[in-house]
Amino acid sequence: MIMRLGLATKIFIIIFLVIFSFSIAMLFGIYKLSSAFYVSEKNMPKEIVVAASGLVDYARGLQRQGVSTGDQARDQARTMLSAMKINGKKNIFVYAYDGTVVLDPAHQDREGKNIADVEGAAERFNKLKDLCTSAGEGFVYYRDPKKDSGFFTGSLSYVMAVDDWQWILGTSIQARDVLEEILDSITLIGIVCTFFTVITWILLLAIVRSIYRPFNELSEQLKESSVNTTKLAQRIAQASMSLSEGTSQQAASIEETSATLQEISSKADDNAGNAQQASKLATETRTSVMNGNESINQLHTSIESIDKTGEEIAEIAQGIEGIAFQTNLLALNAAVEAARAGEAGKGFAVVAEEVRNLAQRSAEQASVATQLVETNKSSISAGKEKVQHVLQGFEKISDETHTVAGIVDGISSASNEQSGGVSQIMRAIAEVEAVVQRNSATAEETAGTGEELTAQALELESVVNKLVMVIKGSRNGTTKK
Repeated sequence: MIMRLGLATKIFIIIFLVIFSFSIAMLFGIYKLSSAFYVSEKNMPKEIVVAASGLVDYARGLQRQGVSTGDQARDQARTMLSAMKINGKKNIFVYAYDGTVVLDPAHQDREGKNIADVEGAAERFNKLKDLCTSAGEGFVYYRDPKKDSGFFTGSLSYVMAVDDWQWILGTSIQARDVLEEILDSITLIGIVCTFFTVITWILLLAIVRSIYRPFNELSEQLKESSVNTTKLAQRIAQASMSLSEGTSQQAASIEETSATLQEISSKADDNAGNAQQASKLATETRTSVMNGNESINQLHTSIESIDKTGEEIAEIAQGIEGIAFQTNLLALNAAVEAARAGEAGKGFAVVAEEVRNLAQRSAEQASVATQLVETNKSSISAGKEKVQHVLQGFEKISDETHTVAGIVDGISSASNEQSGGVSQIMRAIAEVEAVVQRNSATAEETAGTGEELTAQALELESVVNKLVMVIKGSRNGTTKK
């Protein structure tokens, strides 16, 4: 039954219930306010008596200081108390313990008289005196059976004893006066609340009528927007799924690229190590070549020394050959002379023949030695030329080894740089892979969010349809799926 009602009718019912509840709360508030007002009015006599006791204490202080006598202090206190006005009324009374009325603004004709002579006042005085002598101060409620009849009648007094002066200081309020003030306050509050209730009802009616039409239009626009949102959420979900699949493929490709770069980096590190080893071997080779070059230089020096020694030997052999030639001539001359001598020179001839033979052999050996020296000299010259070629070859090898070492160093540096570059690429690929992984996760989350958004959009569309039905009622609104 309630679901068939339109929004405006429901709002009117709610407003009525709110105003009804407000009225109940207002009545309860008036009750609590009246109770608080009564308590406040009840406590007022005590506050008045406490204030009046301050004036009495002031006069008693002057008496104790010797400024005034006891009678003067009492007269001064009576004068000050008689001048006190509460709410425009003089309502402070003072009774002596013996019943003498010291001050009674409400009954000035009783002042100076004994209250026991006043009809109907003796009973009230006795209650006040008994409280002061027993407790010192307190409230006294008195209701005269002859005068006070009906509801909420009588008087409420608060009294305080002044023992050294034998005074009863007090004041009283009439219950009917309190009731009248409470009723006046309740009447005023009721009028104000009723006025504001009527004004509120009128304003709420105007506000409901002013917002119902645009709210109805807004519900239609919201319904259309919810349908569009559902379609958009579905497209976002599809796009997110495509993005998630593409990102996953990209992540797989980057992983393959990363593995390939890892292999390249390993090869580059191996190349760098091999290049460093080759550079070390080239340096060692150059050192060996330099050592061989130095050895060849020493060999060249030795061959030159041998060549010089061979020339000296050749000169010596030529000298020996000349000596052998001269010796041979002398041996011939000696043989001629021995032949001339005849028998006497035969022995000398034999010696001369032997000397000649020796000279001939010496000449032959000297000739052979000369030939050997010449041959050796030729060999030494050829050896010098070969050593010179070898030395030049070693110098060329040394230069080429130095060049090779430089090239190997360049290869090593390039390999190191290549390894560093590949490492940087690996780090960059790792960062890209991390970004792609995050993008993949984000794409998956976006896809999930898109699906959730689609579900929420469908739920929103359902809620909007319900809202339209709530606004227009079941007779006017229809739910579209």
